[in-house]
Amino acid sequence: MKIKNIVIFIYGLILIGLFASTITLPSTLVNVYHSNYPVSANIANLLTVLYLACYYLFQIPAGIVIDRTNINISIYLSLALFCLSFVIFTFSTSTSMLVVSRVIMAAGACFSYILAVYIAGLLFEKKFYTILIGIAEFIFALGIAIAPFIFKIVSYYFTWNVVIISLAAILLPLGIAYFFITLNDQLHISSNNIVEKMGIAHYFEMVISNRVFWFVSITAGIYYTHFIVFNEIYAPTYIQEVYHLDYMASVFLNDSGLLGYIIGCICLGIFERLLTAKKAFFIAALLSTLLYSIIVFKHSLLVDSILLRYVIYFLLGFLASFALLVFRLYQILNKRTANATTTACINIVLSLIPLILFNAYIPLLKISFSHGRMFLFACYILATMLSIRFLFKS
Repeated sequence: MKIKNIVIFIYGLILIGLFASTITLPSTLVNVYHSNYPVSANIANLLTVLYLACYYLFQIPAGIVIDRTNINISIYLSLALFCLSFVIFTFSTSTSMLVVSRVIMAAGACFSYILAVYIAGLLFEKKFYTILIGIAEFIFALGIAIAPFIFKIVSYYFTWNVVIISLAAILLPLGIAYFFITLNDQLHISSNNIVEKMGIAHYFEMVISNRVFWFVSITAGIYYTHFIVFNEIYAPTYIQEVYHLDYMASVFLNDSGLLGYIIGCICLGIFERLLTAKKAFFIAALLSTLLYSIIVFKHSLLVDSILLRYVIYFLLGFLASFALLVFRLYQILNKRTANATTTACINIVLSLIPLILFNAYIPLLKISFSHGRMFLFACYILATMLSIRFLFKS
């Protein structure tokens, strides 16, 4: 394993950390700096939605840029866009300037996860692929978890302008260091270790007409639904209402699921080595279905037992990390590593399926909490049934 490859992967992780930590940036600043920040809480939330929408919108163009140029150019471009967005963000005096900065920030962020996964498959042996993807997702989850606390701490010493411009100042030496690290290594290679210009026919083969792509992406997306809905969108509000807890208690319960997810990401490669990716995904889906059946059919136990509640949420979060095996499953079943554009498409479908199903979940939740639980239980059952095919598909 080359040291230079490890350093390049670390830069991919840095980009993921920047993406994750800046997701809720406007909302965090409103909360920390109150009247000193130039927008209201509602506008700040809309800026977060805009950031995520642009992030997904720019995924495929980012994948095409990586495939048609090289890893180095993509890392420079991502760092430069982040740096520019931070400068504009710092000197913003109106909502329109903040919108521009968030769009540019999303353009820089869209390279992050694709680059990390692509580098893991391109520059490392296959036995490390799942482990590295787990590490990338661990950095993402960690960034979301700790960024608000870091902003809160530094707010005691600096203004928000100083905080954001400092991020831009840090990126400049990082870019210069990367230039010298990769001075004689252009990394202009494709997933088949040859220079390859991606055409329409290639994308058609890898994505549009590829049954493996659609099957693994949709199956993993359905399986991922509970985690996205519960741990990233609706909780801890849902937890607070269902278990009659105060806000902080609901946050801690929700965080137990996030903690399980983070630990699962770290352990993902170990389970793939022990069970194979196909078996690991199926077993995780099956165990999740069985665990969630306790929430559905024995809900009174969770109301009465705080310990059981924490254990189940932790385990559901832990097992949710196995959805990330989608990239490895594509590699195994398709007999080739996904290029950057295909990686972007898998990432989009994996994220969009839960968001689409979320729109079906909300109306059911308004009827009663039990209807919402049954819907998510049905998602687990469907994902388990679909994943059976992994075991028998050569």
